[in-house]
Amino acid sequence: MKPVRNTLKRGPAPPAPAPPDAPPVSLPPPGFVADRAEAAARVERLLRYQFRDRSLLEEALTHQSFSDATPSYQRLEFVGDAALGLAFSNFLYLTNPNLGPGALSTLRAANISTEKLARVAVRHDLYPLLRRKCARLDLLVGQFIESVNQELKDDFATAPYGGSVVKAPKVLADIVEAIASAVYIDCKFDLEKLWKVFVIH
Repeated sequence: MKPVRNTLKRGPAPPAPAPPDAPPVSLPPPGFVADRAEAAARVERLLRYQFRDRSLLEEALTHQSFSDATPSYQRLEFVGDAALGLAFSNFLYLTNPNLGPGALSTLRAANISTEKLARVAVRHDLYPLLRRKCARLDLLVGQFIESVNQELKDDFATAPYGGSVVKAPKVLADIVEAIASAVYIDCKFDLEKLWKVFVIH
């Protein structure tokens, strides 16, 4: 018996294995101020306030994505949210003696909303001062900043009533609240001092 020949044609030789990928290039986050002394100095110049304890400010400028071993702004943001709310409550109560609680609450909410505080962060270019390691955060903030800048170019024609076309990322409002808290704690929980430093000027 003759052996059966293999009549199947051989295909082309498999391609050589690809060389291993080159290690990813590590780039600094866009718009990030790596010099932390300069980052703190920018905030102090903006507020016209010199911190006794700059570690509070560094904590206020650190997102939880940066490092598990480094305190983030979360605890400060918790205090800052309440402190700004109380500061505005006092101001509105004293300057609007004829307004009822409903109207006062509406005014307070308008002044400390996420949208309003996020726009404060954009106007004063605070996001580049934040230590973080989250590309998605950069993307969301970048989209919001672009939307706000577009509104300025269009004379606000594209902005719906009450906010931007793009939803304000909470992180921007958090930065403002955390910095407010850092001031509040640094000046020994003096609410009047916080108001003068953080709001009036």
